[in-house]
Amino acid sequence: MGDDSLILREDGYIRMNFPVTSLTYHSNLNIILVKTDVGGVHVLDVNSGVILQSSCLSADDGGTLGVEYASGADRVFVWDSSGVGARTDYNGVLLLHTALQRPLPSSQPDKIIRIELVLSEVSTKYTDIFAVTILNN
Repeated sequence: MGDDSLILREDGYIRMNFPVTSLTYHSNLNIILVKTDVGGVHVLDVNSGVILQSSCLSADDGGTLGVEYASGADRVFVWDSSGVGARTDYNGVLLLHTALQRPLPSSQPDKIIRIELVLSEVSTKYTDIFAVTILNN
């Protein structure tokens, strides 16, 4: 992605270096969710203008994509032409990459799926898997 920081001016103006189709402000995390014209979403830090995360949300290629934060429910809703996903932050982290991933059909067991975990969860799962492997040997 190159330089992940956008130009943040003293007056609070952030110059985007990509076409923006919509944006929504997440008040609890103090971030802006920016939807682009190519079906991606960038998560921007309000204070610095730095792109914290970029994702295609596992959405349909070329379809409509929507992103909205519902402050009353403290959820980010994302949708495309095939479904709707809802996410809340996990200790301040939004796991958006798999928000619109479809269930794996039984007819395609070899299809690649994505799993998103925060580092603390990965450490716990790794320890659990390692312990089970030792017990089975």
